[in-house]
Amino acid sequence: MLIFLVFYKLCLEREKFHQLKRIYLLLSLPIALIIPLITYTTHVDAILPAGQGNTILQDNDPFAEGAASFDWGTLLWYVYGVGVLLFGLRFLYHMMGIVFEIKNNLALKKHKFTHVLMRKEIYPHTFFNYLFFNKQQYQSQSIPSEVILHEEAHAQQKHSFDILFIEVLQVVFWFNPIIRLYRSAIKLNHEFLADTAVLDRGIETTTYQKILLRYTSTSCAPVWAHHINHSSTRLSNELFNDQFGQVKKRLTIMKSNAKKGSLRLRGMALLPLLALMLYGFSTKKEVTRYADSPTTTNAVVDSSATDATHTARSITIEILADKTYKIDGTKATKNTLVSNVHQLHQDLSPALRNRLMNIHLISSDPIPNEEVWFIYNSLLDYGFHRLVTKEQEVVRSKGNTPFALETNDSPSQEGITQEQLDEYNALAKKYNEQPRNKRFIKMKELRRLEYLYKQMSAGQRKAAEPFPDCAPPPPPPPPPGASEALVKRYNSTIEEYKQKYPEMVKELGVQKVKGSAENIPQPPPPPPPPEPEDHIKEMMAKNALFYYEGNKITGERALQIVRGDGNLSIQTKSDNGKTKVYLRRN
Repeated sequence: MLIFLVFYKLCLEREKFHQLKRIYLLLSLPIALIIPLITYTTHVDAILPAGQGNTILQDNDPFAEGAASFDWGTLLWYVYGVGVLLFGLRFLYHMMGIVFEIKNNLALKKHKFTHVLMRKEIYPHTFFNYLFFNKQQYQSQSIPSEVILHEEAHAQQKHSFDILFIEVLQVVFWFNPIIRLYRSAIKLNHEFLADTAVLDRGIETTTYQKILLRYTSTSCAPVWAHHINHSSTRLSNELFNDQFGQVKKRLTIMKSNAKKGSLRLRGMALLPLLALMLYGFSTKKEVTRYADSPTTTNAVVDSSATDATHTARSITIEILADKTYKIDGTKATKNTLVSNVHQLHQDLSPALRNRLMNIHLISSDPIPNEEVWFIYNSLLDYGFHRLVTKEQEVVRSKGNTPFALETNDSPSQEGITQEQLDEYNALAKKYNEQPRNKRFIKMKELRRLEYLYKQMSAGQRKAAEPFPDCAPPPPPPPPPGASEALVKRYNSTIEEYKQKYPEMVKELGVQKVKGSAENIPQPPPPPPPPEPEDHIKEMMAKNALFYYEGNKITGERALQIVRGDGNLSIQTKSDNGKTKVYLRRN
């Protein structure tokens, strides 16, 4: 902004091309504000050395606890807001003052202009189509016609729009003194334009200059006290707080001649100046696209453009007493945890997050391993390098996982809801009332009982119905081709089992083997598979990995898919000691 103004003062102000100067002054202001917002992006391809995919360059946001430092940025915004409010109120006050003067003084319609005759002594001045004059001077016709032509020129050329524009900018950028200098330059150029319009009407230059000097040196009465009246244009040099300096420039310009060649040279000088400003004050951003080393793969790791200097980043998740979260200060629940985290650091791809992102878990109480596992599994798709609590540090590049969960027989700290407890008690009581030798529990209900019992707290287990004993499964039949002795032993065992658990034998259709081993009946059909939702929950408790249509997902996401889609096939496999669950649409 200052560079544009200096160029105008040195190269353009004394030229006679006032309309072009007006355009320059009005356009250079928004251009000066826009240039710093322009961003030039340079793309650089880089090779990521093999084996260094998980290297942390620098933790630019280390995890630290303690009192936060004073937020000076917020204070500055408050100061700025107060300044805008005060200057805005001042602007409105002066605008209302002009309206008040128009309504409370005699107004005469003269062609397309309105002459407002004021009782107090003022210099002639203009605001849009309103021309303000002293009533006594106007009625006695002591105001020269050249002065009236001068004010009409201001109105015809709509100079008040320019002044309102600069006044609004001053409200927004009240702290910038250059705006005031721009306002003075714009107002002086308005005087040049009005002077030229008067002289173009055939008025003698010498006569007009004498009138200008007379209005400059006489009258000591104050002009409008309102600051906004600077947005009205007046013949008097009182606008500029300089007794003769501005008028001297106007007298000089009246005598000068327009030189088109000189203007062309100055216009040509403006182009390289504009180019230098674009280069020097715009924002430059160098972004890097990383590819793996040729020894591993040629696939691009980070397809999105990110800053060339990648530093580690952090997300702090505070676990609150009500089992909700604060993610970098934003509230979240278990249902919204993933969506809230995915809104952060979107400029990084998941591959980069797997190398740079640190997840810090904090809480006023010890963090249960179940909570760590929940967050760990929930954010695998988002991508992170390290997950840190006070008790443990999980670095994924080292193959670490959170601490093992407590055994299934250990009571939960949270417990189950009263509704779930009532459900368990009803089922357990139903089977406990049956004689043990006739007790047969359906597999679906058995799994539900086991799940609810595992989730109970220690107090809930003590108060609940005892877990019902289950009859052991019948012995397997002998294989085809077994010896007669083996068949006989099997039949004897079945007879004993039948006496102890008759309901189980009846339900499963267990019977003795007759004849040779070739006539051995087929074993009973396997029990029905568990409910998909229960199976997923069981696998989550075992820290299984989940995949949907070949893509890795979290356990919570698997639960959502199972609940919303009944046409799924679920396959569970064990790979190198790690359980994997595959979900596919049928």
